[in-house]
Amino acid sequence: MKRIHKAWNFLPLLSLILIPFIGIYYAVTLFIILWLVVFFIKKKFSKKIESLDINNIVTGINKKDEMEKLYKTLIKKIHPDKNLSKKILADEYTAKLNQHRYNHDELNKLANEIDQVFKPSI
Repeated sequence: MKRIHKAWNFLPLLSLILIPFIGIYYAVTLFIILWLVVFFIKKKFSKKIESLDINNIVTGINKKDEMEKLYKTLIKKIHPDKNLSKKILADEYTAKLNQHRYNHDELNKLANEIDQVFKPSI
């Protein structure tokens, strides 16, 4: 990604080469337009990863087996066919689980919520 950004930095400078052919006014205008294009492309495509995300990814890699087991047990616990009386809730939690499948912290939060909502009735 850094190589792409370095290449984009030289794009506006190419317009200055055209000064003898198109004139200084048009070359400077082209330079400004290209500089703005490069600026917005960099802004749009360069995403910064927060330290929390990095830590979460690292803990996720370290606890991959644990996450898979937790995900499977939670999916079994809240399956809509198993909880016919709470089918809408089960569908919502299934979607949340699928969304946060690889996020260790979110899986633990969802596990606590699911334990509260889907208590086994005696």
